[in-house]
Amino acid sequence: MKKILSVLLAVTLILTAISFGSFAVDSGKTIIVSNRDIDPFKAANKLDGSEPVTVQLRGGTYIFDTLLSFTSEDRGNVTFEPYNGEEVIVTGSSPITQWKETTVNGVKALCASANGKRISGLFKNSEKLSCARLPESGYYYVKSLNDDDTLWTEETTLWANGTLGQASFNVDLKDFSKTPSNINDVTVRIPHWWHDEVTGMKSFDEKTGRVKMVKYAAMTIGEGDRYCFENILEGLDKSGEWCYVSEKDMIYYIPKAGETSSDLVLYAATNAEIISIDGCNNITFSGIKFENTGWDYADPKYCTINVGAWTDGLDMDGPQAAIDACSAIRVTNADNISFTNCDFLNIGSTAIKFVDNARSCRAENCYFDTIGASALFIGGQNNKNECAADITAKNNIIGNYGLQFHSAPGVTVTYCDRADISNNEIHDGYYTGISCGWIWLFGYHVTNNIKLKNNLIYNVGKGMLSDMGGIYMLGAQPGTEISGNIIHDVTCYQGESGYAGAGIYTDAGASEMLIKNNLVFNCSSYAFNATIARNNSITNNIAAFCGECLVNPGGKLLEFASMNNYNQNIYLTNSNVPIYMEMDTIEELVDNRNVMWDFTYGDELYFNLHDLKNGKAIPLKKAVKGGYVDTSIAKDPMFVDAEHYDFTLCKDSPVFANDIGFKAWDYSEAGTVRNSQIGTSLLGGQTAYNANVSQCVYHPAKLKAGTVIARFFKRTFKTIADFFRNLFGVK
Repeated sequence: MKKILSVLLAVTLILTAISFGSFAVDSGKTIIVSNRDIDPFKAANKLDGSEPVTVQLRGGTYIFDTLLSFTSEDRGNVTFEPYNGEEVIVTGSSPITQWKETTVNGVKALCASANGKRISGLFKNSEKLSCARLPESGYYYVKSLNDDDTLWTEETTLWANGTLGQASFNVDLKDFSKTPSNINDVTVRIPHWWHDEVTGMKSFDEKTGRVKMVKYAAMTIGEGDRYCFENILEGLDKSGEWCYVSEKDMIYYIPKAGETSSDLVLYAATNAEIISIDGCNNITFSGIKFENTGWDYADPKYCTINVGAWTDGLDMDGPQAAIDACSAIRVTNADNISFTNCDFLNIGSTAIKFVDNARSCRAENCYFDTIGASALFIGGQNNKNECAADITAKNNIIGNYGLQFHSAPGVTVTYCDRADISNNEIHDGYYTGISCGWIWLFGYHVTNNIKLKNNLIYNVGKGMLSDMGGIYMLGAQPGTEISGNIIHDVTCYQGESGYAGAGIYTDAGASEMLIKNNLVFNCSSYAFNATIARNNSITNNIAAFCGECLVNPGGKLLEFASMNNYNQNIYLTNSNVPIYMEMDTIEELVDNRNVMWDFTYGDELYFNLHDLKNGKAIPLKKAVKGGYVDTSIAKDPMFVDAEHYDFTLCKDSPVFANDIGFKAWDYSEAGTVRNSQIGTSLLGGQTAYNANVSQCVYHPAKLKAGTVIARFFKRTFKTIADFFRNLFGVK
């Protein structure tokens, strides 16, 4: 009987199995494919109906040398996942094996054909190799500019002196004096303001040092600005470096020890965009590794936002957040597109864009590392029909982002109606951790009801650009909540032109938000920064140890000035760094029941009416008398070990008194969820909230001469009094 049943079962399986070429489809709508199949990611199209289908990918590398497009013509309701836990890699790179020995710049090198394609990245397995650069480290500095090479003058510029549309700059011939041999492939980089110009080199004048750029500069270049040249053959001289030369259709590489032409396999990025989903719904990618894609120069064709006169009819980048960088994966006009437990490694530009009517999409439990621009870009048009909506970015690790486009935030939200961005760990990028909103001042703004909760953001900015935040907000956003986040080590450019490295930055028009239960410390400028921000409630937060002040509540533009409520916060400063700064620009500052303390000098607290460069500090009593401080008090909040960044409060802390009413929260909830699976193999919740801390640069308050003298005598008398009290045992 058992034999008869076995035969019947076998016959049943044969009859219910459907075969499409080498695809095998069982009766449960599971398709098994491999990288040897033709169009394995389109296998579900061969099935009728709309019920869910799972496409299981056999282990191996799937090379996307052209864009894979899902449209309304493709079958939706499909999940792509590895077969039986096998490793599945999707890549935009192809193997390079036919290497020949040569010499470059007097150094032994290898070369191989680029096969007629622009190479924008080179990898050894999962290692991103360094592109040749001059200078090898650091930067050169702009010597001078050319008035005859600008679109506008200071009188006709589109925005203050922020952009002149410069097409060239002059180098010091002591630094660089010869026309690059692969000039058509050289990238010019100028990091300044809150943008880095990334463009090609059009020409070089060996007599004057004039560098003509392919694009106009989006931000005004100044004398002394940093610059460097990338993918320049003259800079190729160190092992592990490479350079692409289009004129010869060649890749040049300096081998590492042990690497030979006969057995070397490297992977060259020829494709920056690998997947497009437009009009196809209900697709999930789970447990897949996306690796080694290329990048392309920023272009309006990659941008979903009209940035107005900056780019209309001009070859000029958008001025902020690398919004016009391309993406490896782009989702438009689609519902329920999900990426879960995926790895995104060595992505040349932005990893995923959910834009233009992308709805109910998510990136969850994913691992992003070594990303050229943003890990996630969310947005569309500024209307309900074409914005992004109901987007989730949750429990992801995002590290080492903005490597090609330094001004790219880790997560960018422009025009989005409702989003949940929570429990992400975001670190080591060159600009803002999370940027949310896209309207300056108070015009119509579809972005609202954004939840930025329990994110751990640290070591961002890294001294590269200016005007940034761990979290940066723009435009009125009713229903938006910023809570439970821990932000530390935000560092803006520390040169003379550098400014504004903030923890939470509410910029022009950022309004109607709740900012609660956030711990912010070790920022180069301020923990909280408001520039023409209004009607925000900043309550029950901890701000500590920042470089210029703890709170910059001011800012004016046109007829607008900031007006916000600061209630029940704990401010712990150090070395007379002011609590508040630029108070003279505030329309209304509600300071209520905050606890303030100086780690070094106790209740000796200072406030600056102006900025640090122009202002003089006033002590707490004068700030109270001037109406800047209302019911706040100077008391030690009694942290367990603030010196070592343990901001746990002692049980008998005065902040818990009824007249203050501070409420402690669990810091361990910030960052990825403990013991959750991140990507294909990582464990969540492994980074302590106070790990990877570096001491910020302090800028003590400028005290008036009388205050300095008074403080000297006060401390002298206190020292003498303490001596005699100890001598006679008097308490």
